[in-house]
Amino acid sequence: MEMEFKKGDIIWSEYEDRDSKKLKHPAIFCNYEGTDFYGIMLTHSKKYPDNIKMERDHFEIWTKLSFKKEIYFVNQLLRKFKDWKPIKIGKLTEDGIYFIEKKLTKKKAITFEDYINKTF
Repeated sequence: MEMEFKKGDIIWSEYEDRDSKKLKHPAIFCNYEGTDFYGIMLTHSKKYPDNIKMERDHFEIWTKLSFKKEIYFVNQLLRKFKDWKPIKIGKLTEDGIYFIEKKLTKKKAITFEDYINKTF
């Protein structure tokens, strides 16, 4: 499967055999690293100090993520793998891309597993 995403695309994995405990958050696509890619996780959780609140005008409209709750990005660049089988579900606005580039401080990419082990 060839991935053809652009910076700011919001992607998600819908395949049935995914581990829902590990893959329950959409991600913002940043760039490619060989056959894998770098992304930033989106979440509704505000309980972690590294999560940075986003605003509605940072997003173009899409249907997979609810705006009934606040949306945060996790301040950690993550390495995602091609076998995550992502699909595009939305896109950030130019303001949203700028906001993340300005606020992201943890730019050395790590895997999600490393992030979980470090955080919890």
